[in-house]
Amino acid sequence: MATTRGPLFIAAVLLSFFCQHLASAGAAAPSETGIAVAESLNKAEPRKPPPEVEISQTIPEYRPKRWSLTAGGSQRKDWLSDKPRFDWPSEFNAGRTLGLPPWLSASLEYRVRYETLDAPFARGQKGGQWLMPMQTVLWLEAHYESFRAGVEFWDARQVGATADSTLNNTIVNVASLPQLYAAWSARDLLGSGLGFEAKGGMQTINMGSRRLIARNAYRNTTNAFTGLLLRLRDGQGEWQVQMFGTQPVVRMPEQQSDLLDNGYAWDPNQDNAVFAGLFTSAELPWTMTGELYLYYLGEDSRSSKRRRLFTPGLRLFRKAQKGGWDCEVESIAQTGNRHDVVYNAASGKEAIQDVSVEAFYEHVQLGYTFDLPWDPRILVQYDYATGGAGGTTSHSFDTLYGARRWEYGPTGIFGPFARNNINSPGTRV
Repeated sequence: MATTRGPLFIAAVLLSFFCQHLASAGAAAPSETGIAVAESLNKAEPRKPPPEVEISQTIPEYRPKRWSLTAGGSQRKDWLSDKPRFDWPSEFNAGRTLGLPPWLSASLEYRVRYETLDAPFARGQKGGQWLMPMQTVLWLEAHYESFRAGVEFWDARQVGATADSTLNNTIVNVASLPQLYAAWSARDLLGSGLGFEAKGGMQTINMGSRRLIARNAYRNTTNAFTGLLLRLRDGQGEWQVQMFGTQPVVRMPEQQSDLLDNGYAWDPNQDNAVFAGLFTSAELPWTMTGELYLYYLGEDSRSSKRRRLFTPGLRLFRKAQKGGWDCEVESIAQTGNRHDVVYNAASGKEAIQDVSVEAFYEHVQLGYTFDLPWDPRILVQYDYATGGAGGTTSHSFDTLYGARRWEYGPTGIFGPFARNNINSPGTRV
């Protein structure tokens, strides 16, 4: 695959300027709480609003009705802003229904779905298959002043799989604990006006676009990490910095025979690996937001892939708003080393050896959300990810611990696409 990025880079720049133009045009218009002010066509006698009327230029805050298609109880509250990230149906309030004390938060969520496909799409598959993934998640969190501690029980199992089915631990992970943590937060650290939060233990993590680090939403199981996450933000939320140092949690078991029986095994930390990073975000002019980050994944010789990858990235975006345009540009580079399959032209054979990595990924999109009750949104997007290898250099992009369902379709028994070796324009509604 060609690795030139000239046309895509130009398109990304043009889209960024276009978004800025749309944003500046939107900022000049008053919100629903403001008033419309018409300027006179006679420039010598411009009309002005009454002095006692203040024109608001703030975009109304908009939150989705829930976090995603999976359990979201532990993700709802932002402890530094003291605001919910999404709305929760008040008629299903566990605290009020069960009479829980105010220092205890809880949620119990269950999901089941039916998946089927008629024809195989991957090597080794035979005929069609069907599956019913089931997910039960119980979350409990106790809090006292600035301290809190929580646990999340996650049971993911299946019905319907056979020996020929596509089955792995992205579908089955019985009686796991993806979260067992303690945290401390302060909204005014030492009188500085800055918010600070430290969270340690087993936890799920979302960063930025979630293309590289994500708490999975559609998938039946989720990624988890054991370590420390630090977060610092200004009082108004105009910028924030996050740092983390963790070990990935390995979902067990891995043998298909155990997964067919919904077998249980404790999920250990990947002792031969470290996953760390620095993530920053800031509000920019024209209602844009910018993100800059660097992640490092290091695995030693006991790992089959032995990845030692540095992944820097930059993202610019405008959030989707009802009755407005939104846009996004994200560029990710990747360098380092890993074990990969290399073809030897002289011998005509393939062998696994240590190779250097030079890969990148680009994403560009433009969308519009209509001001209607069910929030319809039209989206045009383009993805490009390098792939393949040349000699002892691999161009295969590694999406690390990111999610892909919302861009590339279901992640159950059907999941043919990933952020690797693709050149993909598309539209969505």
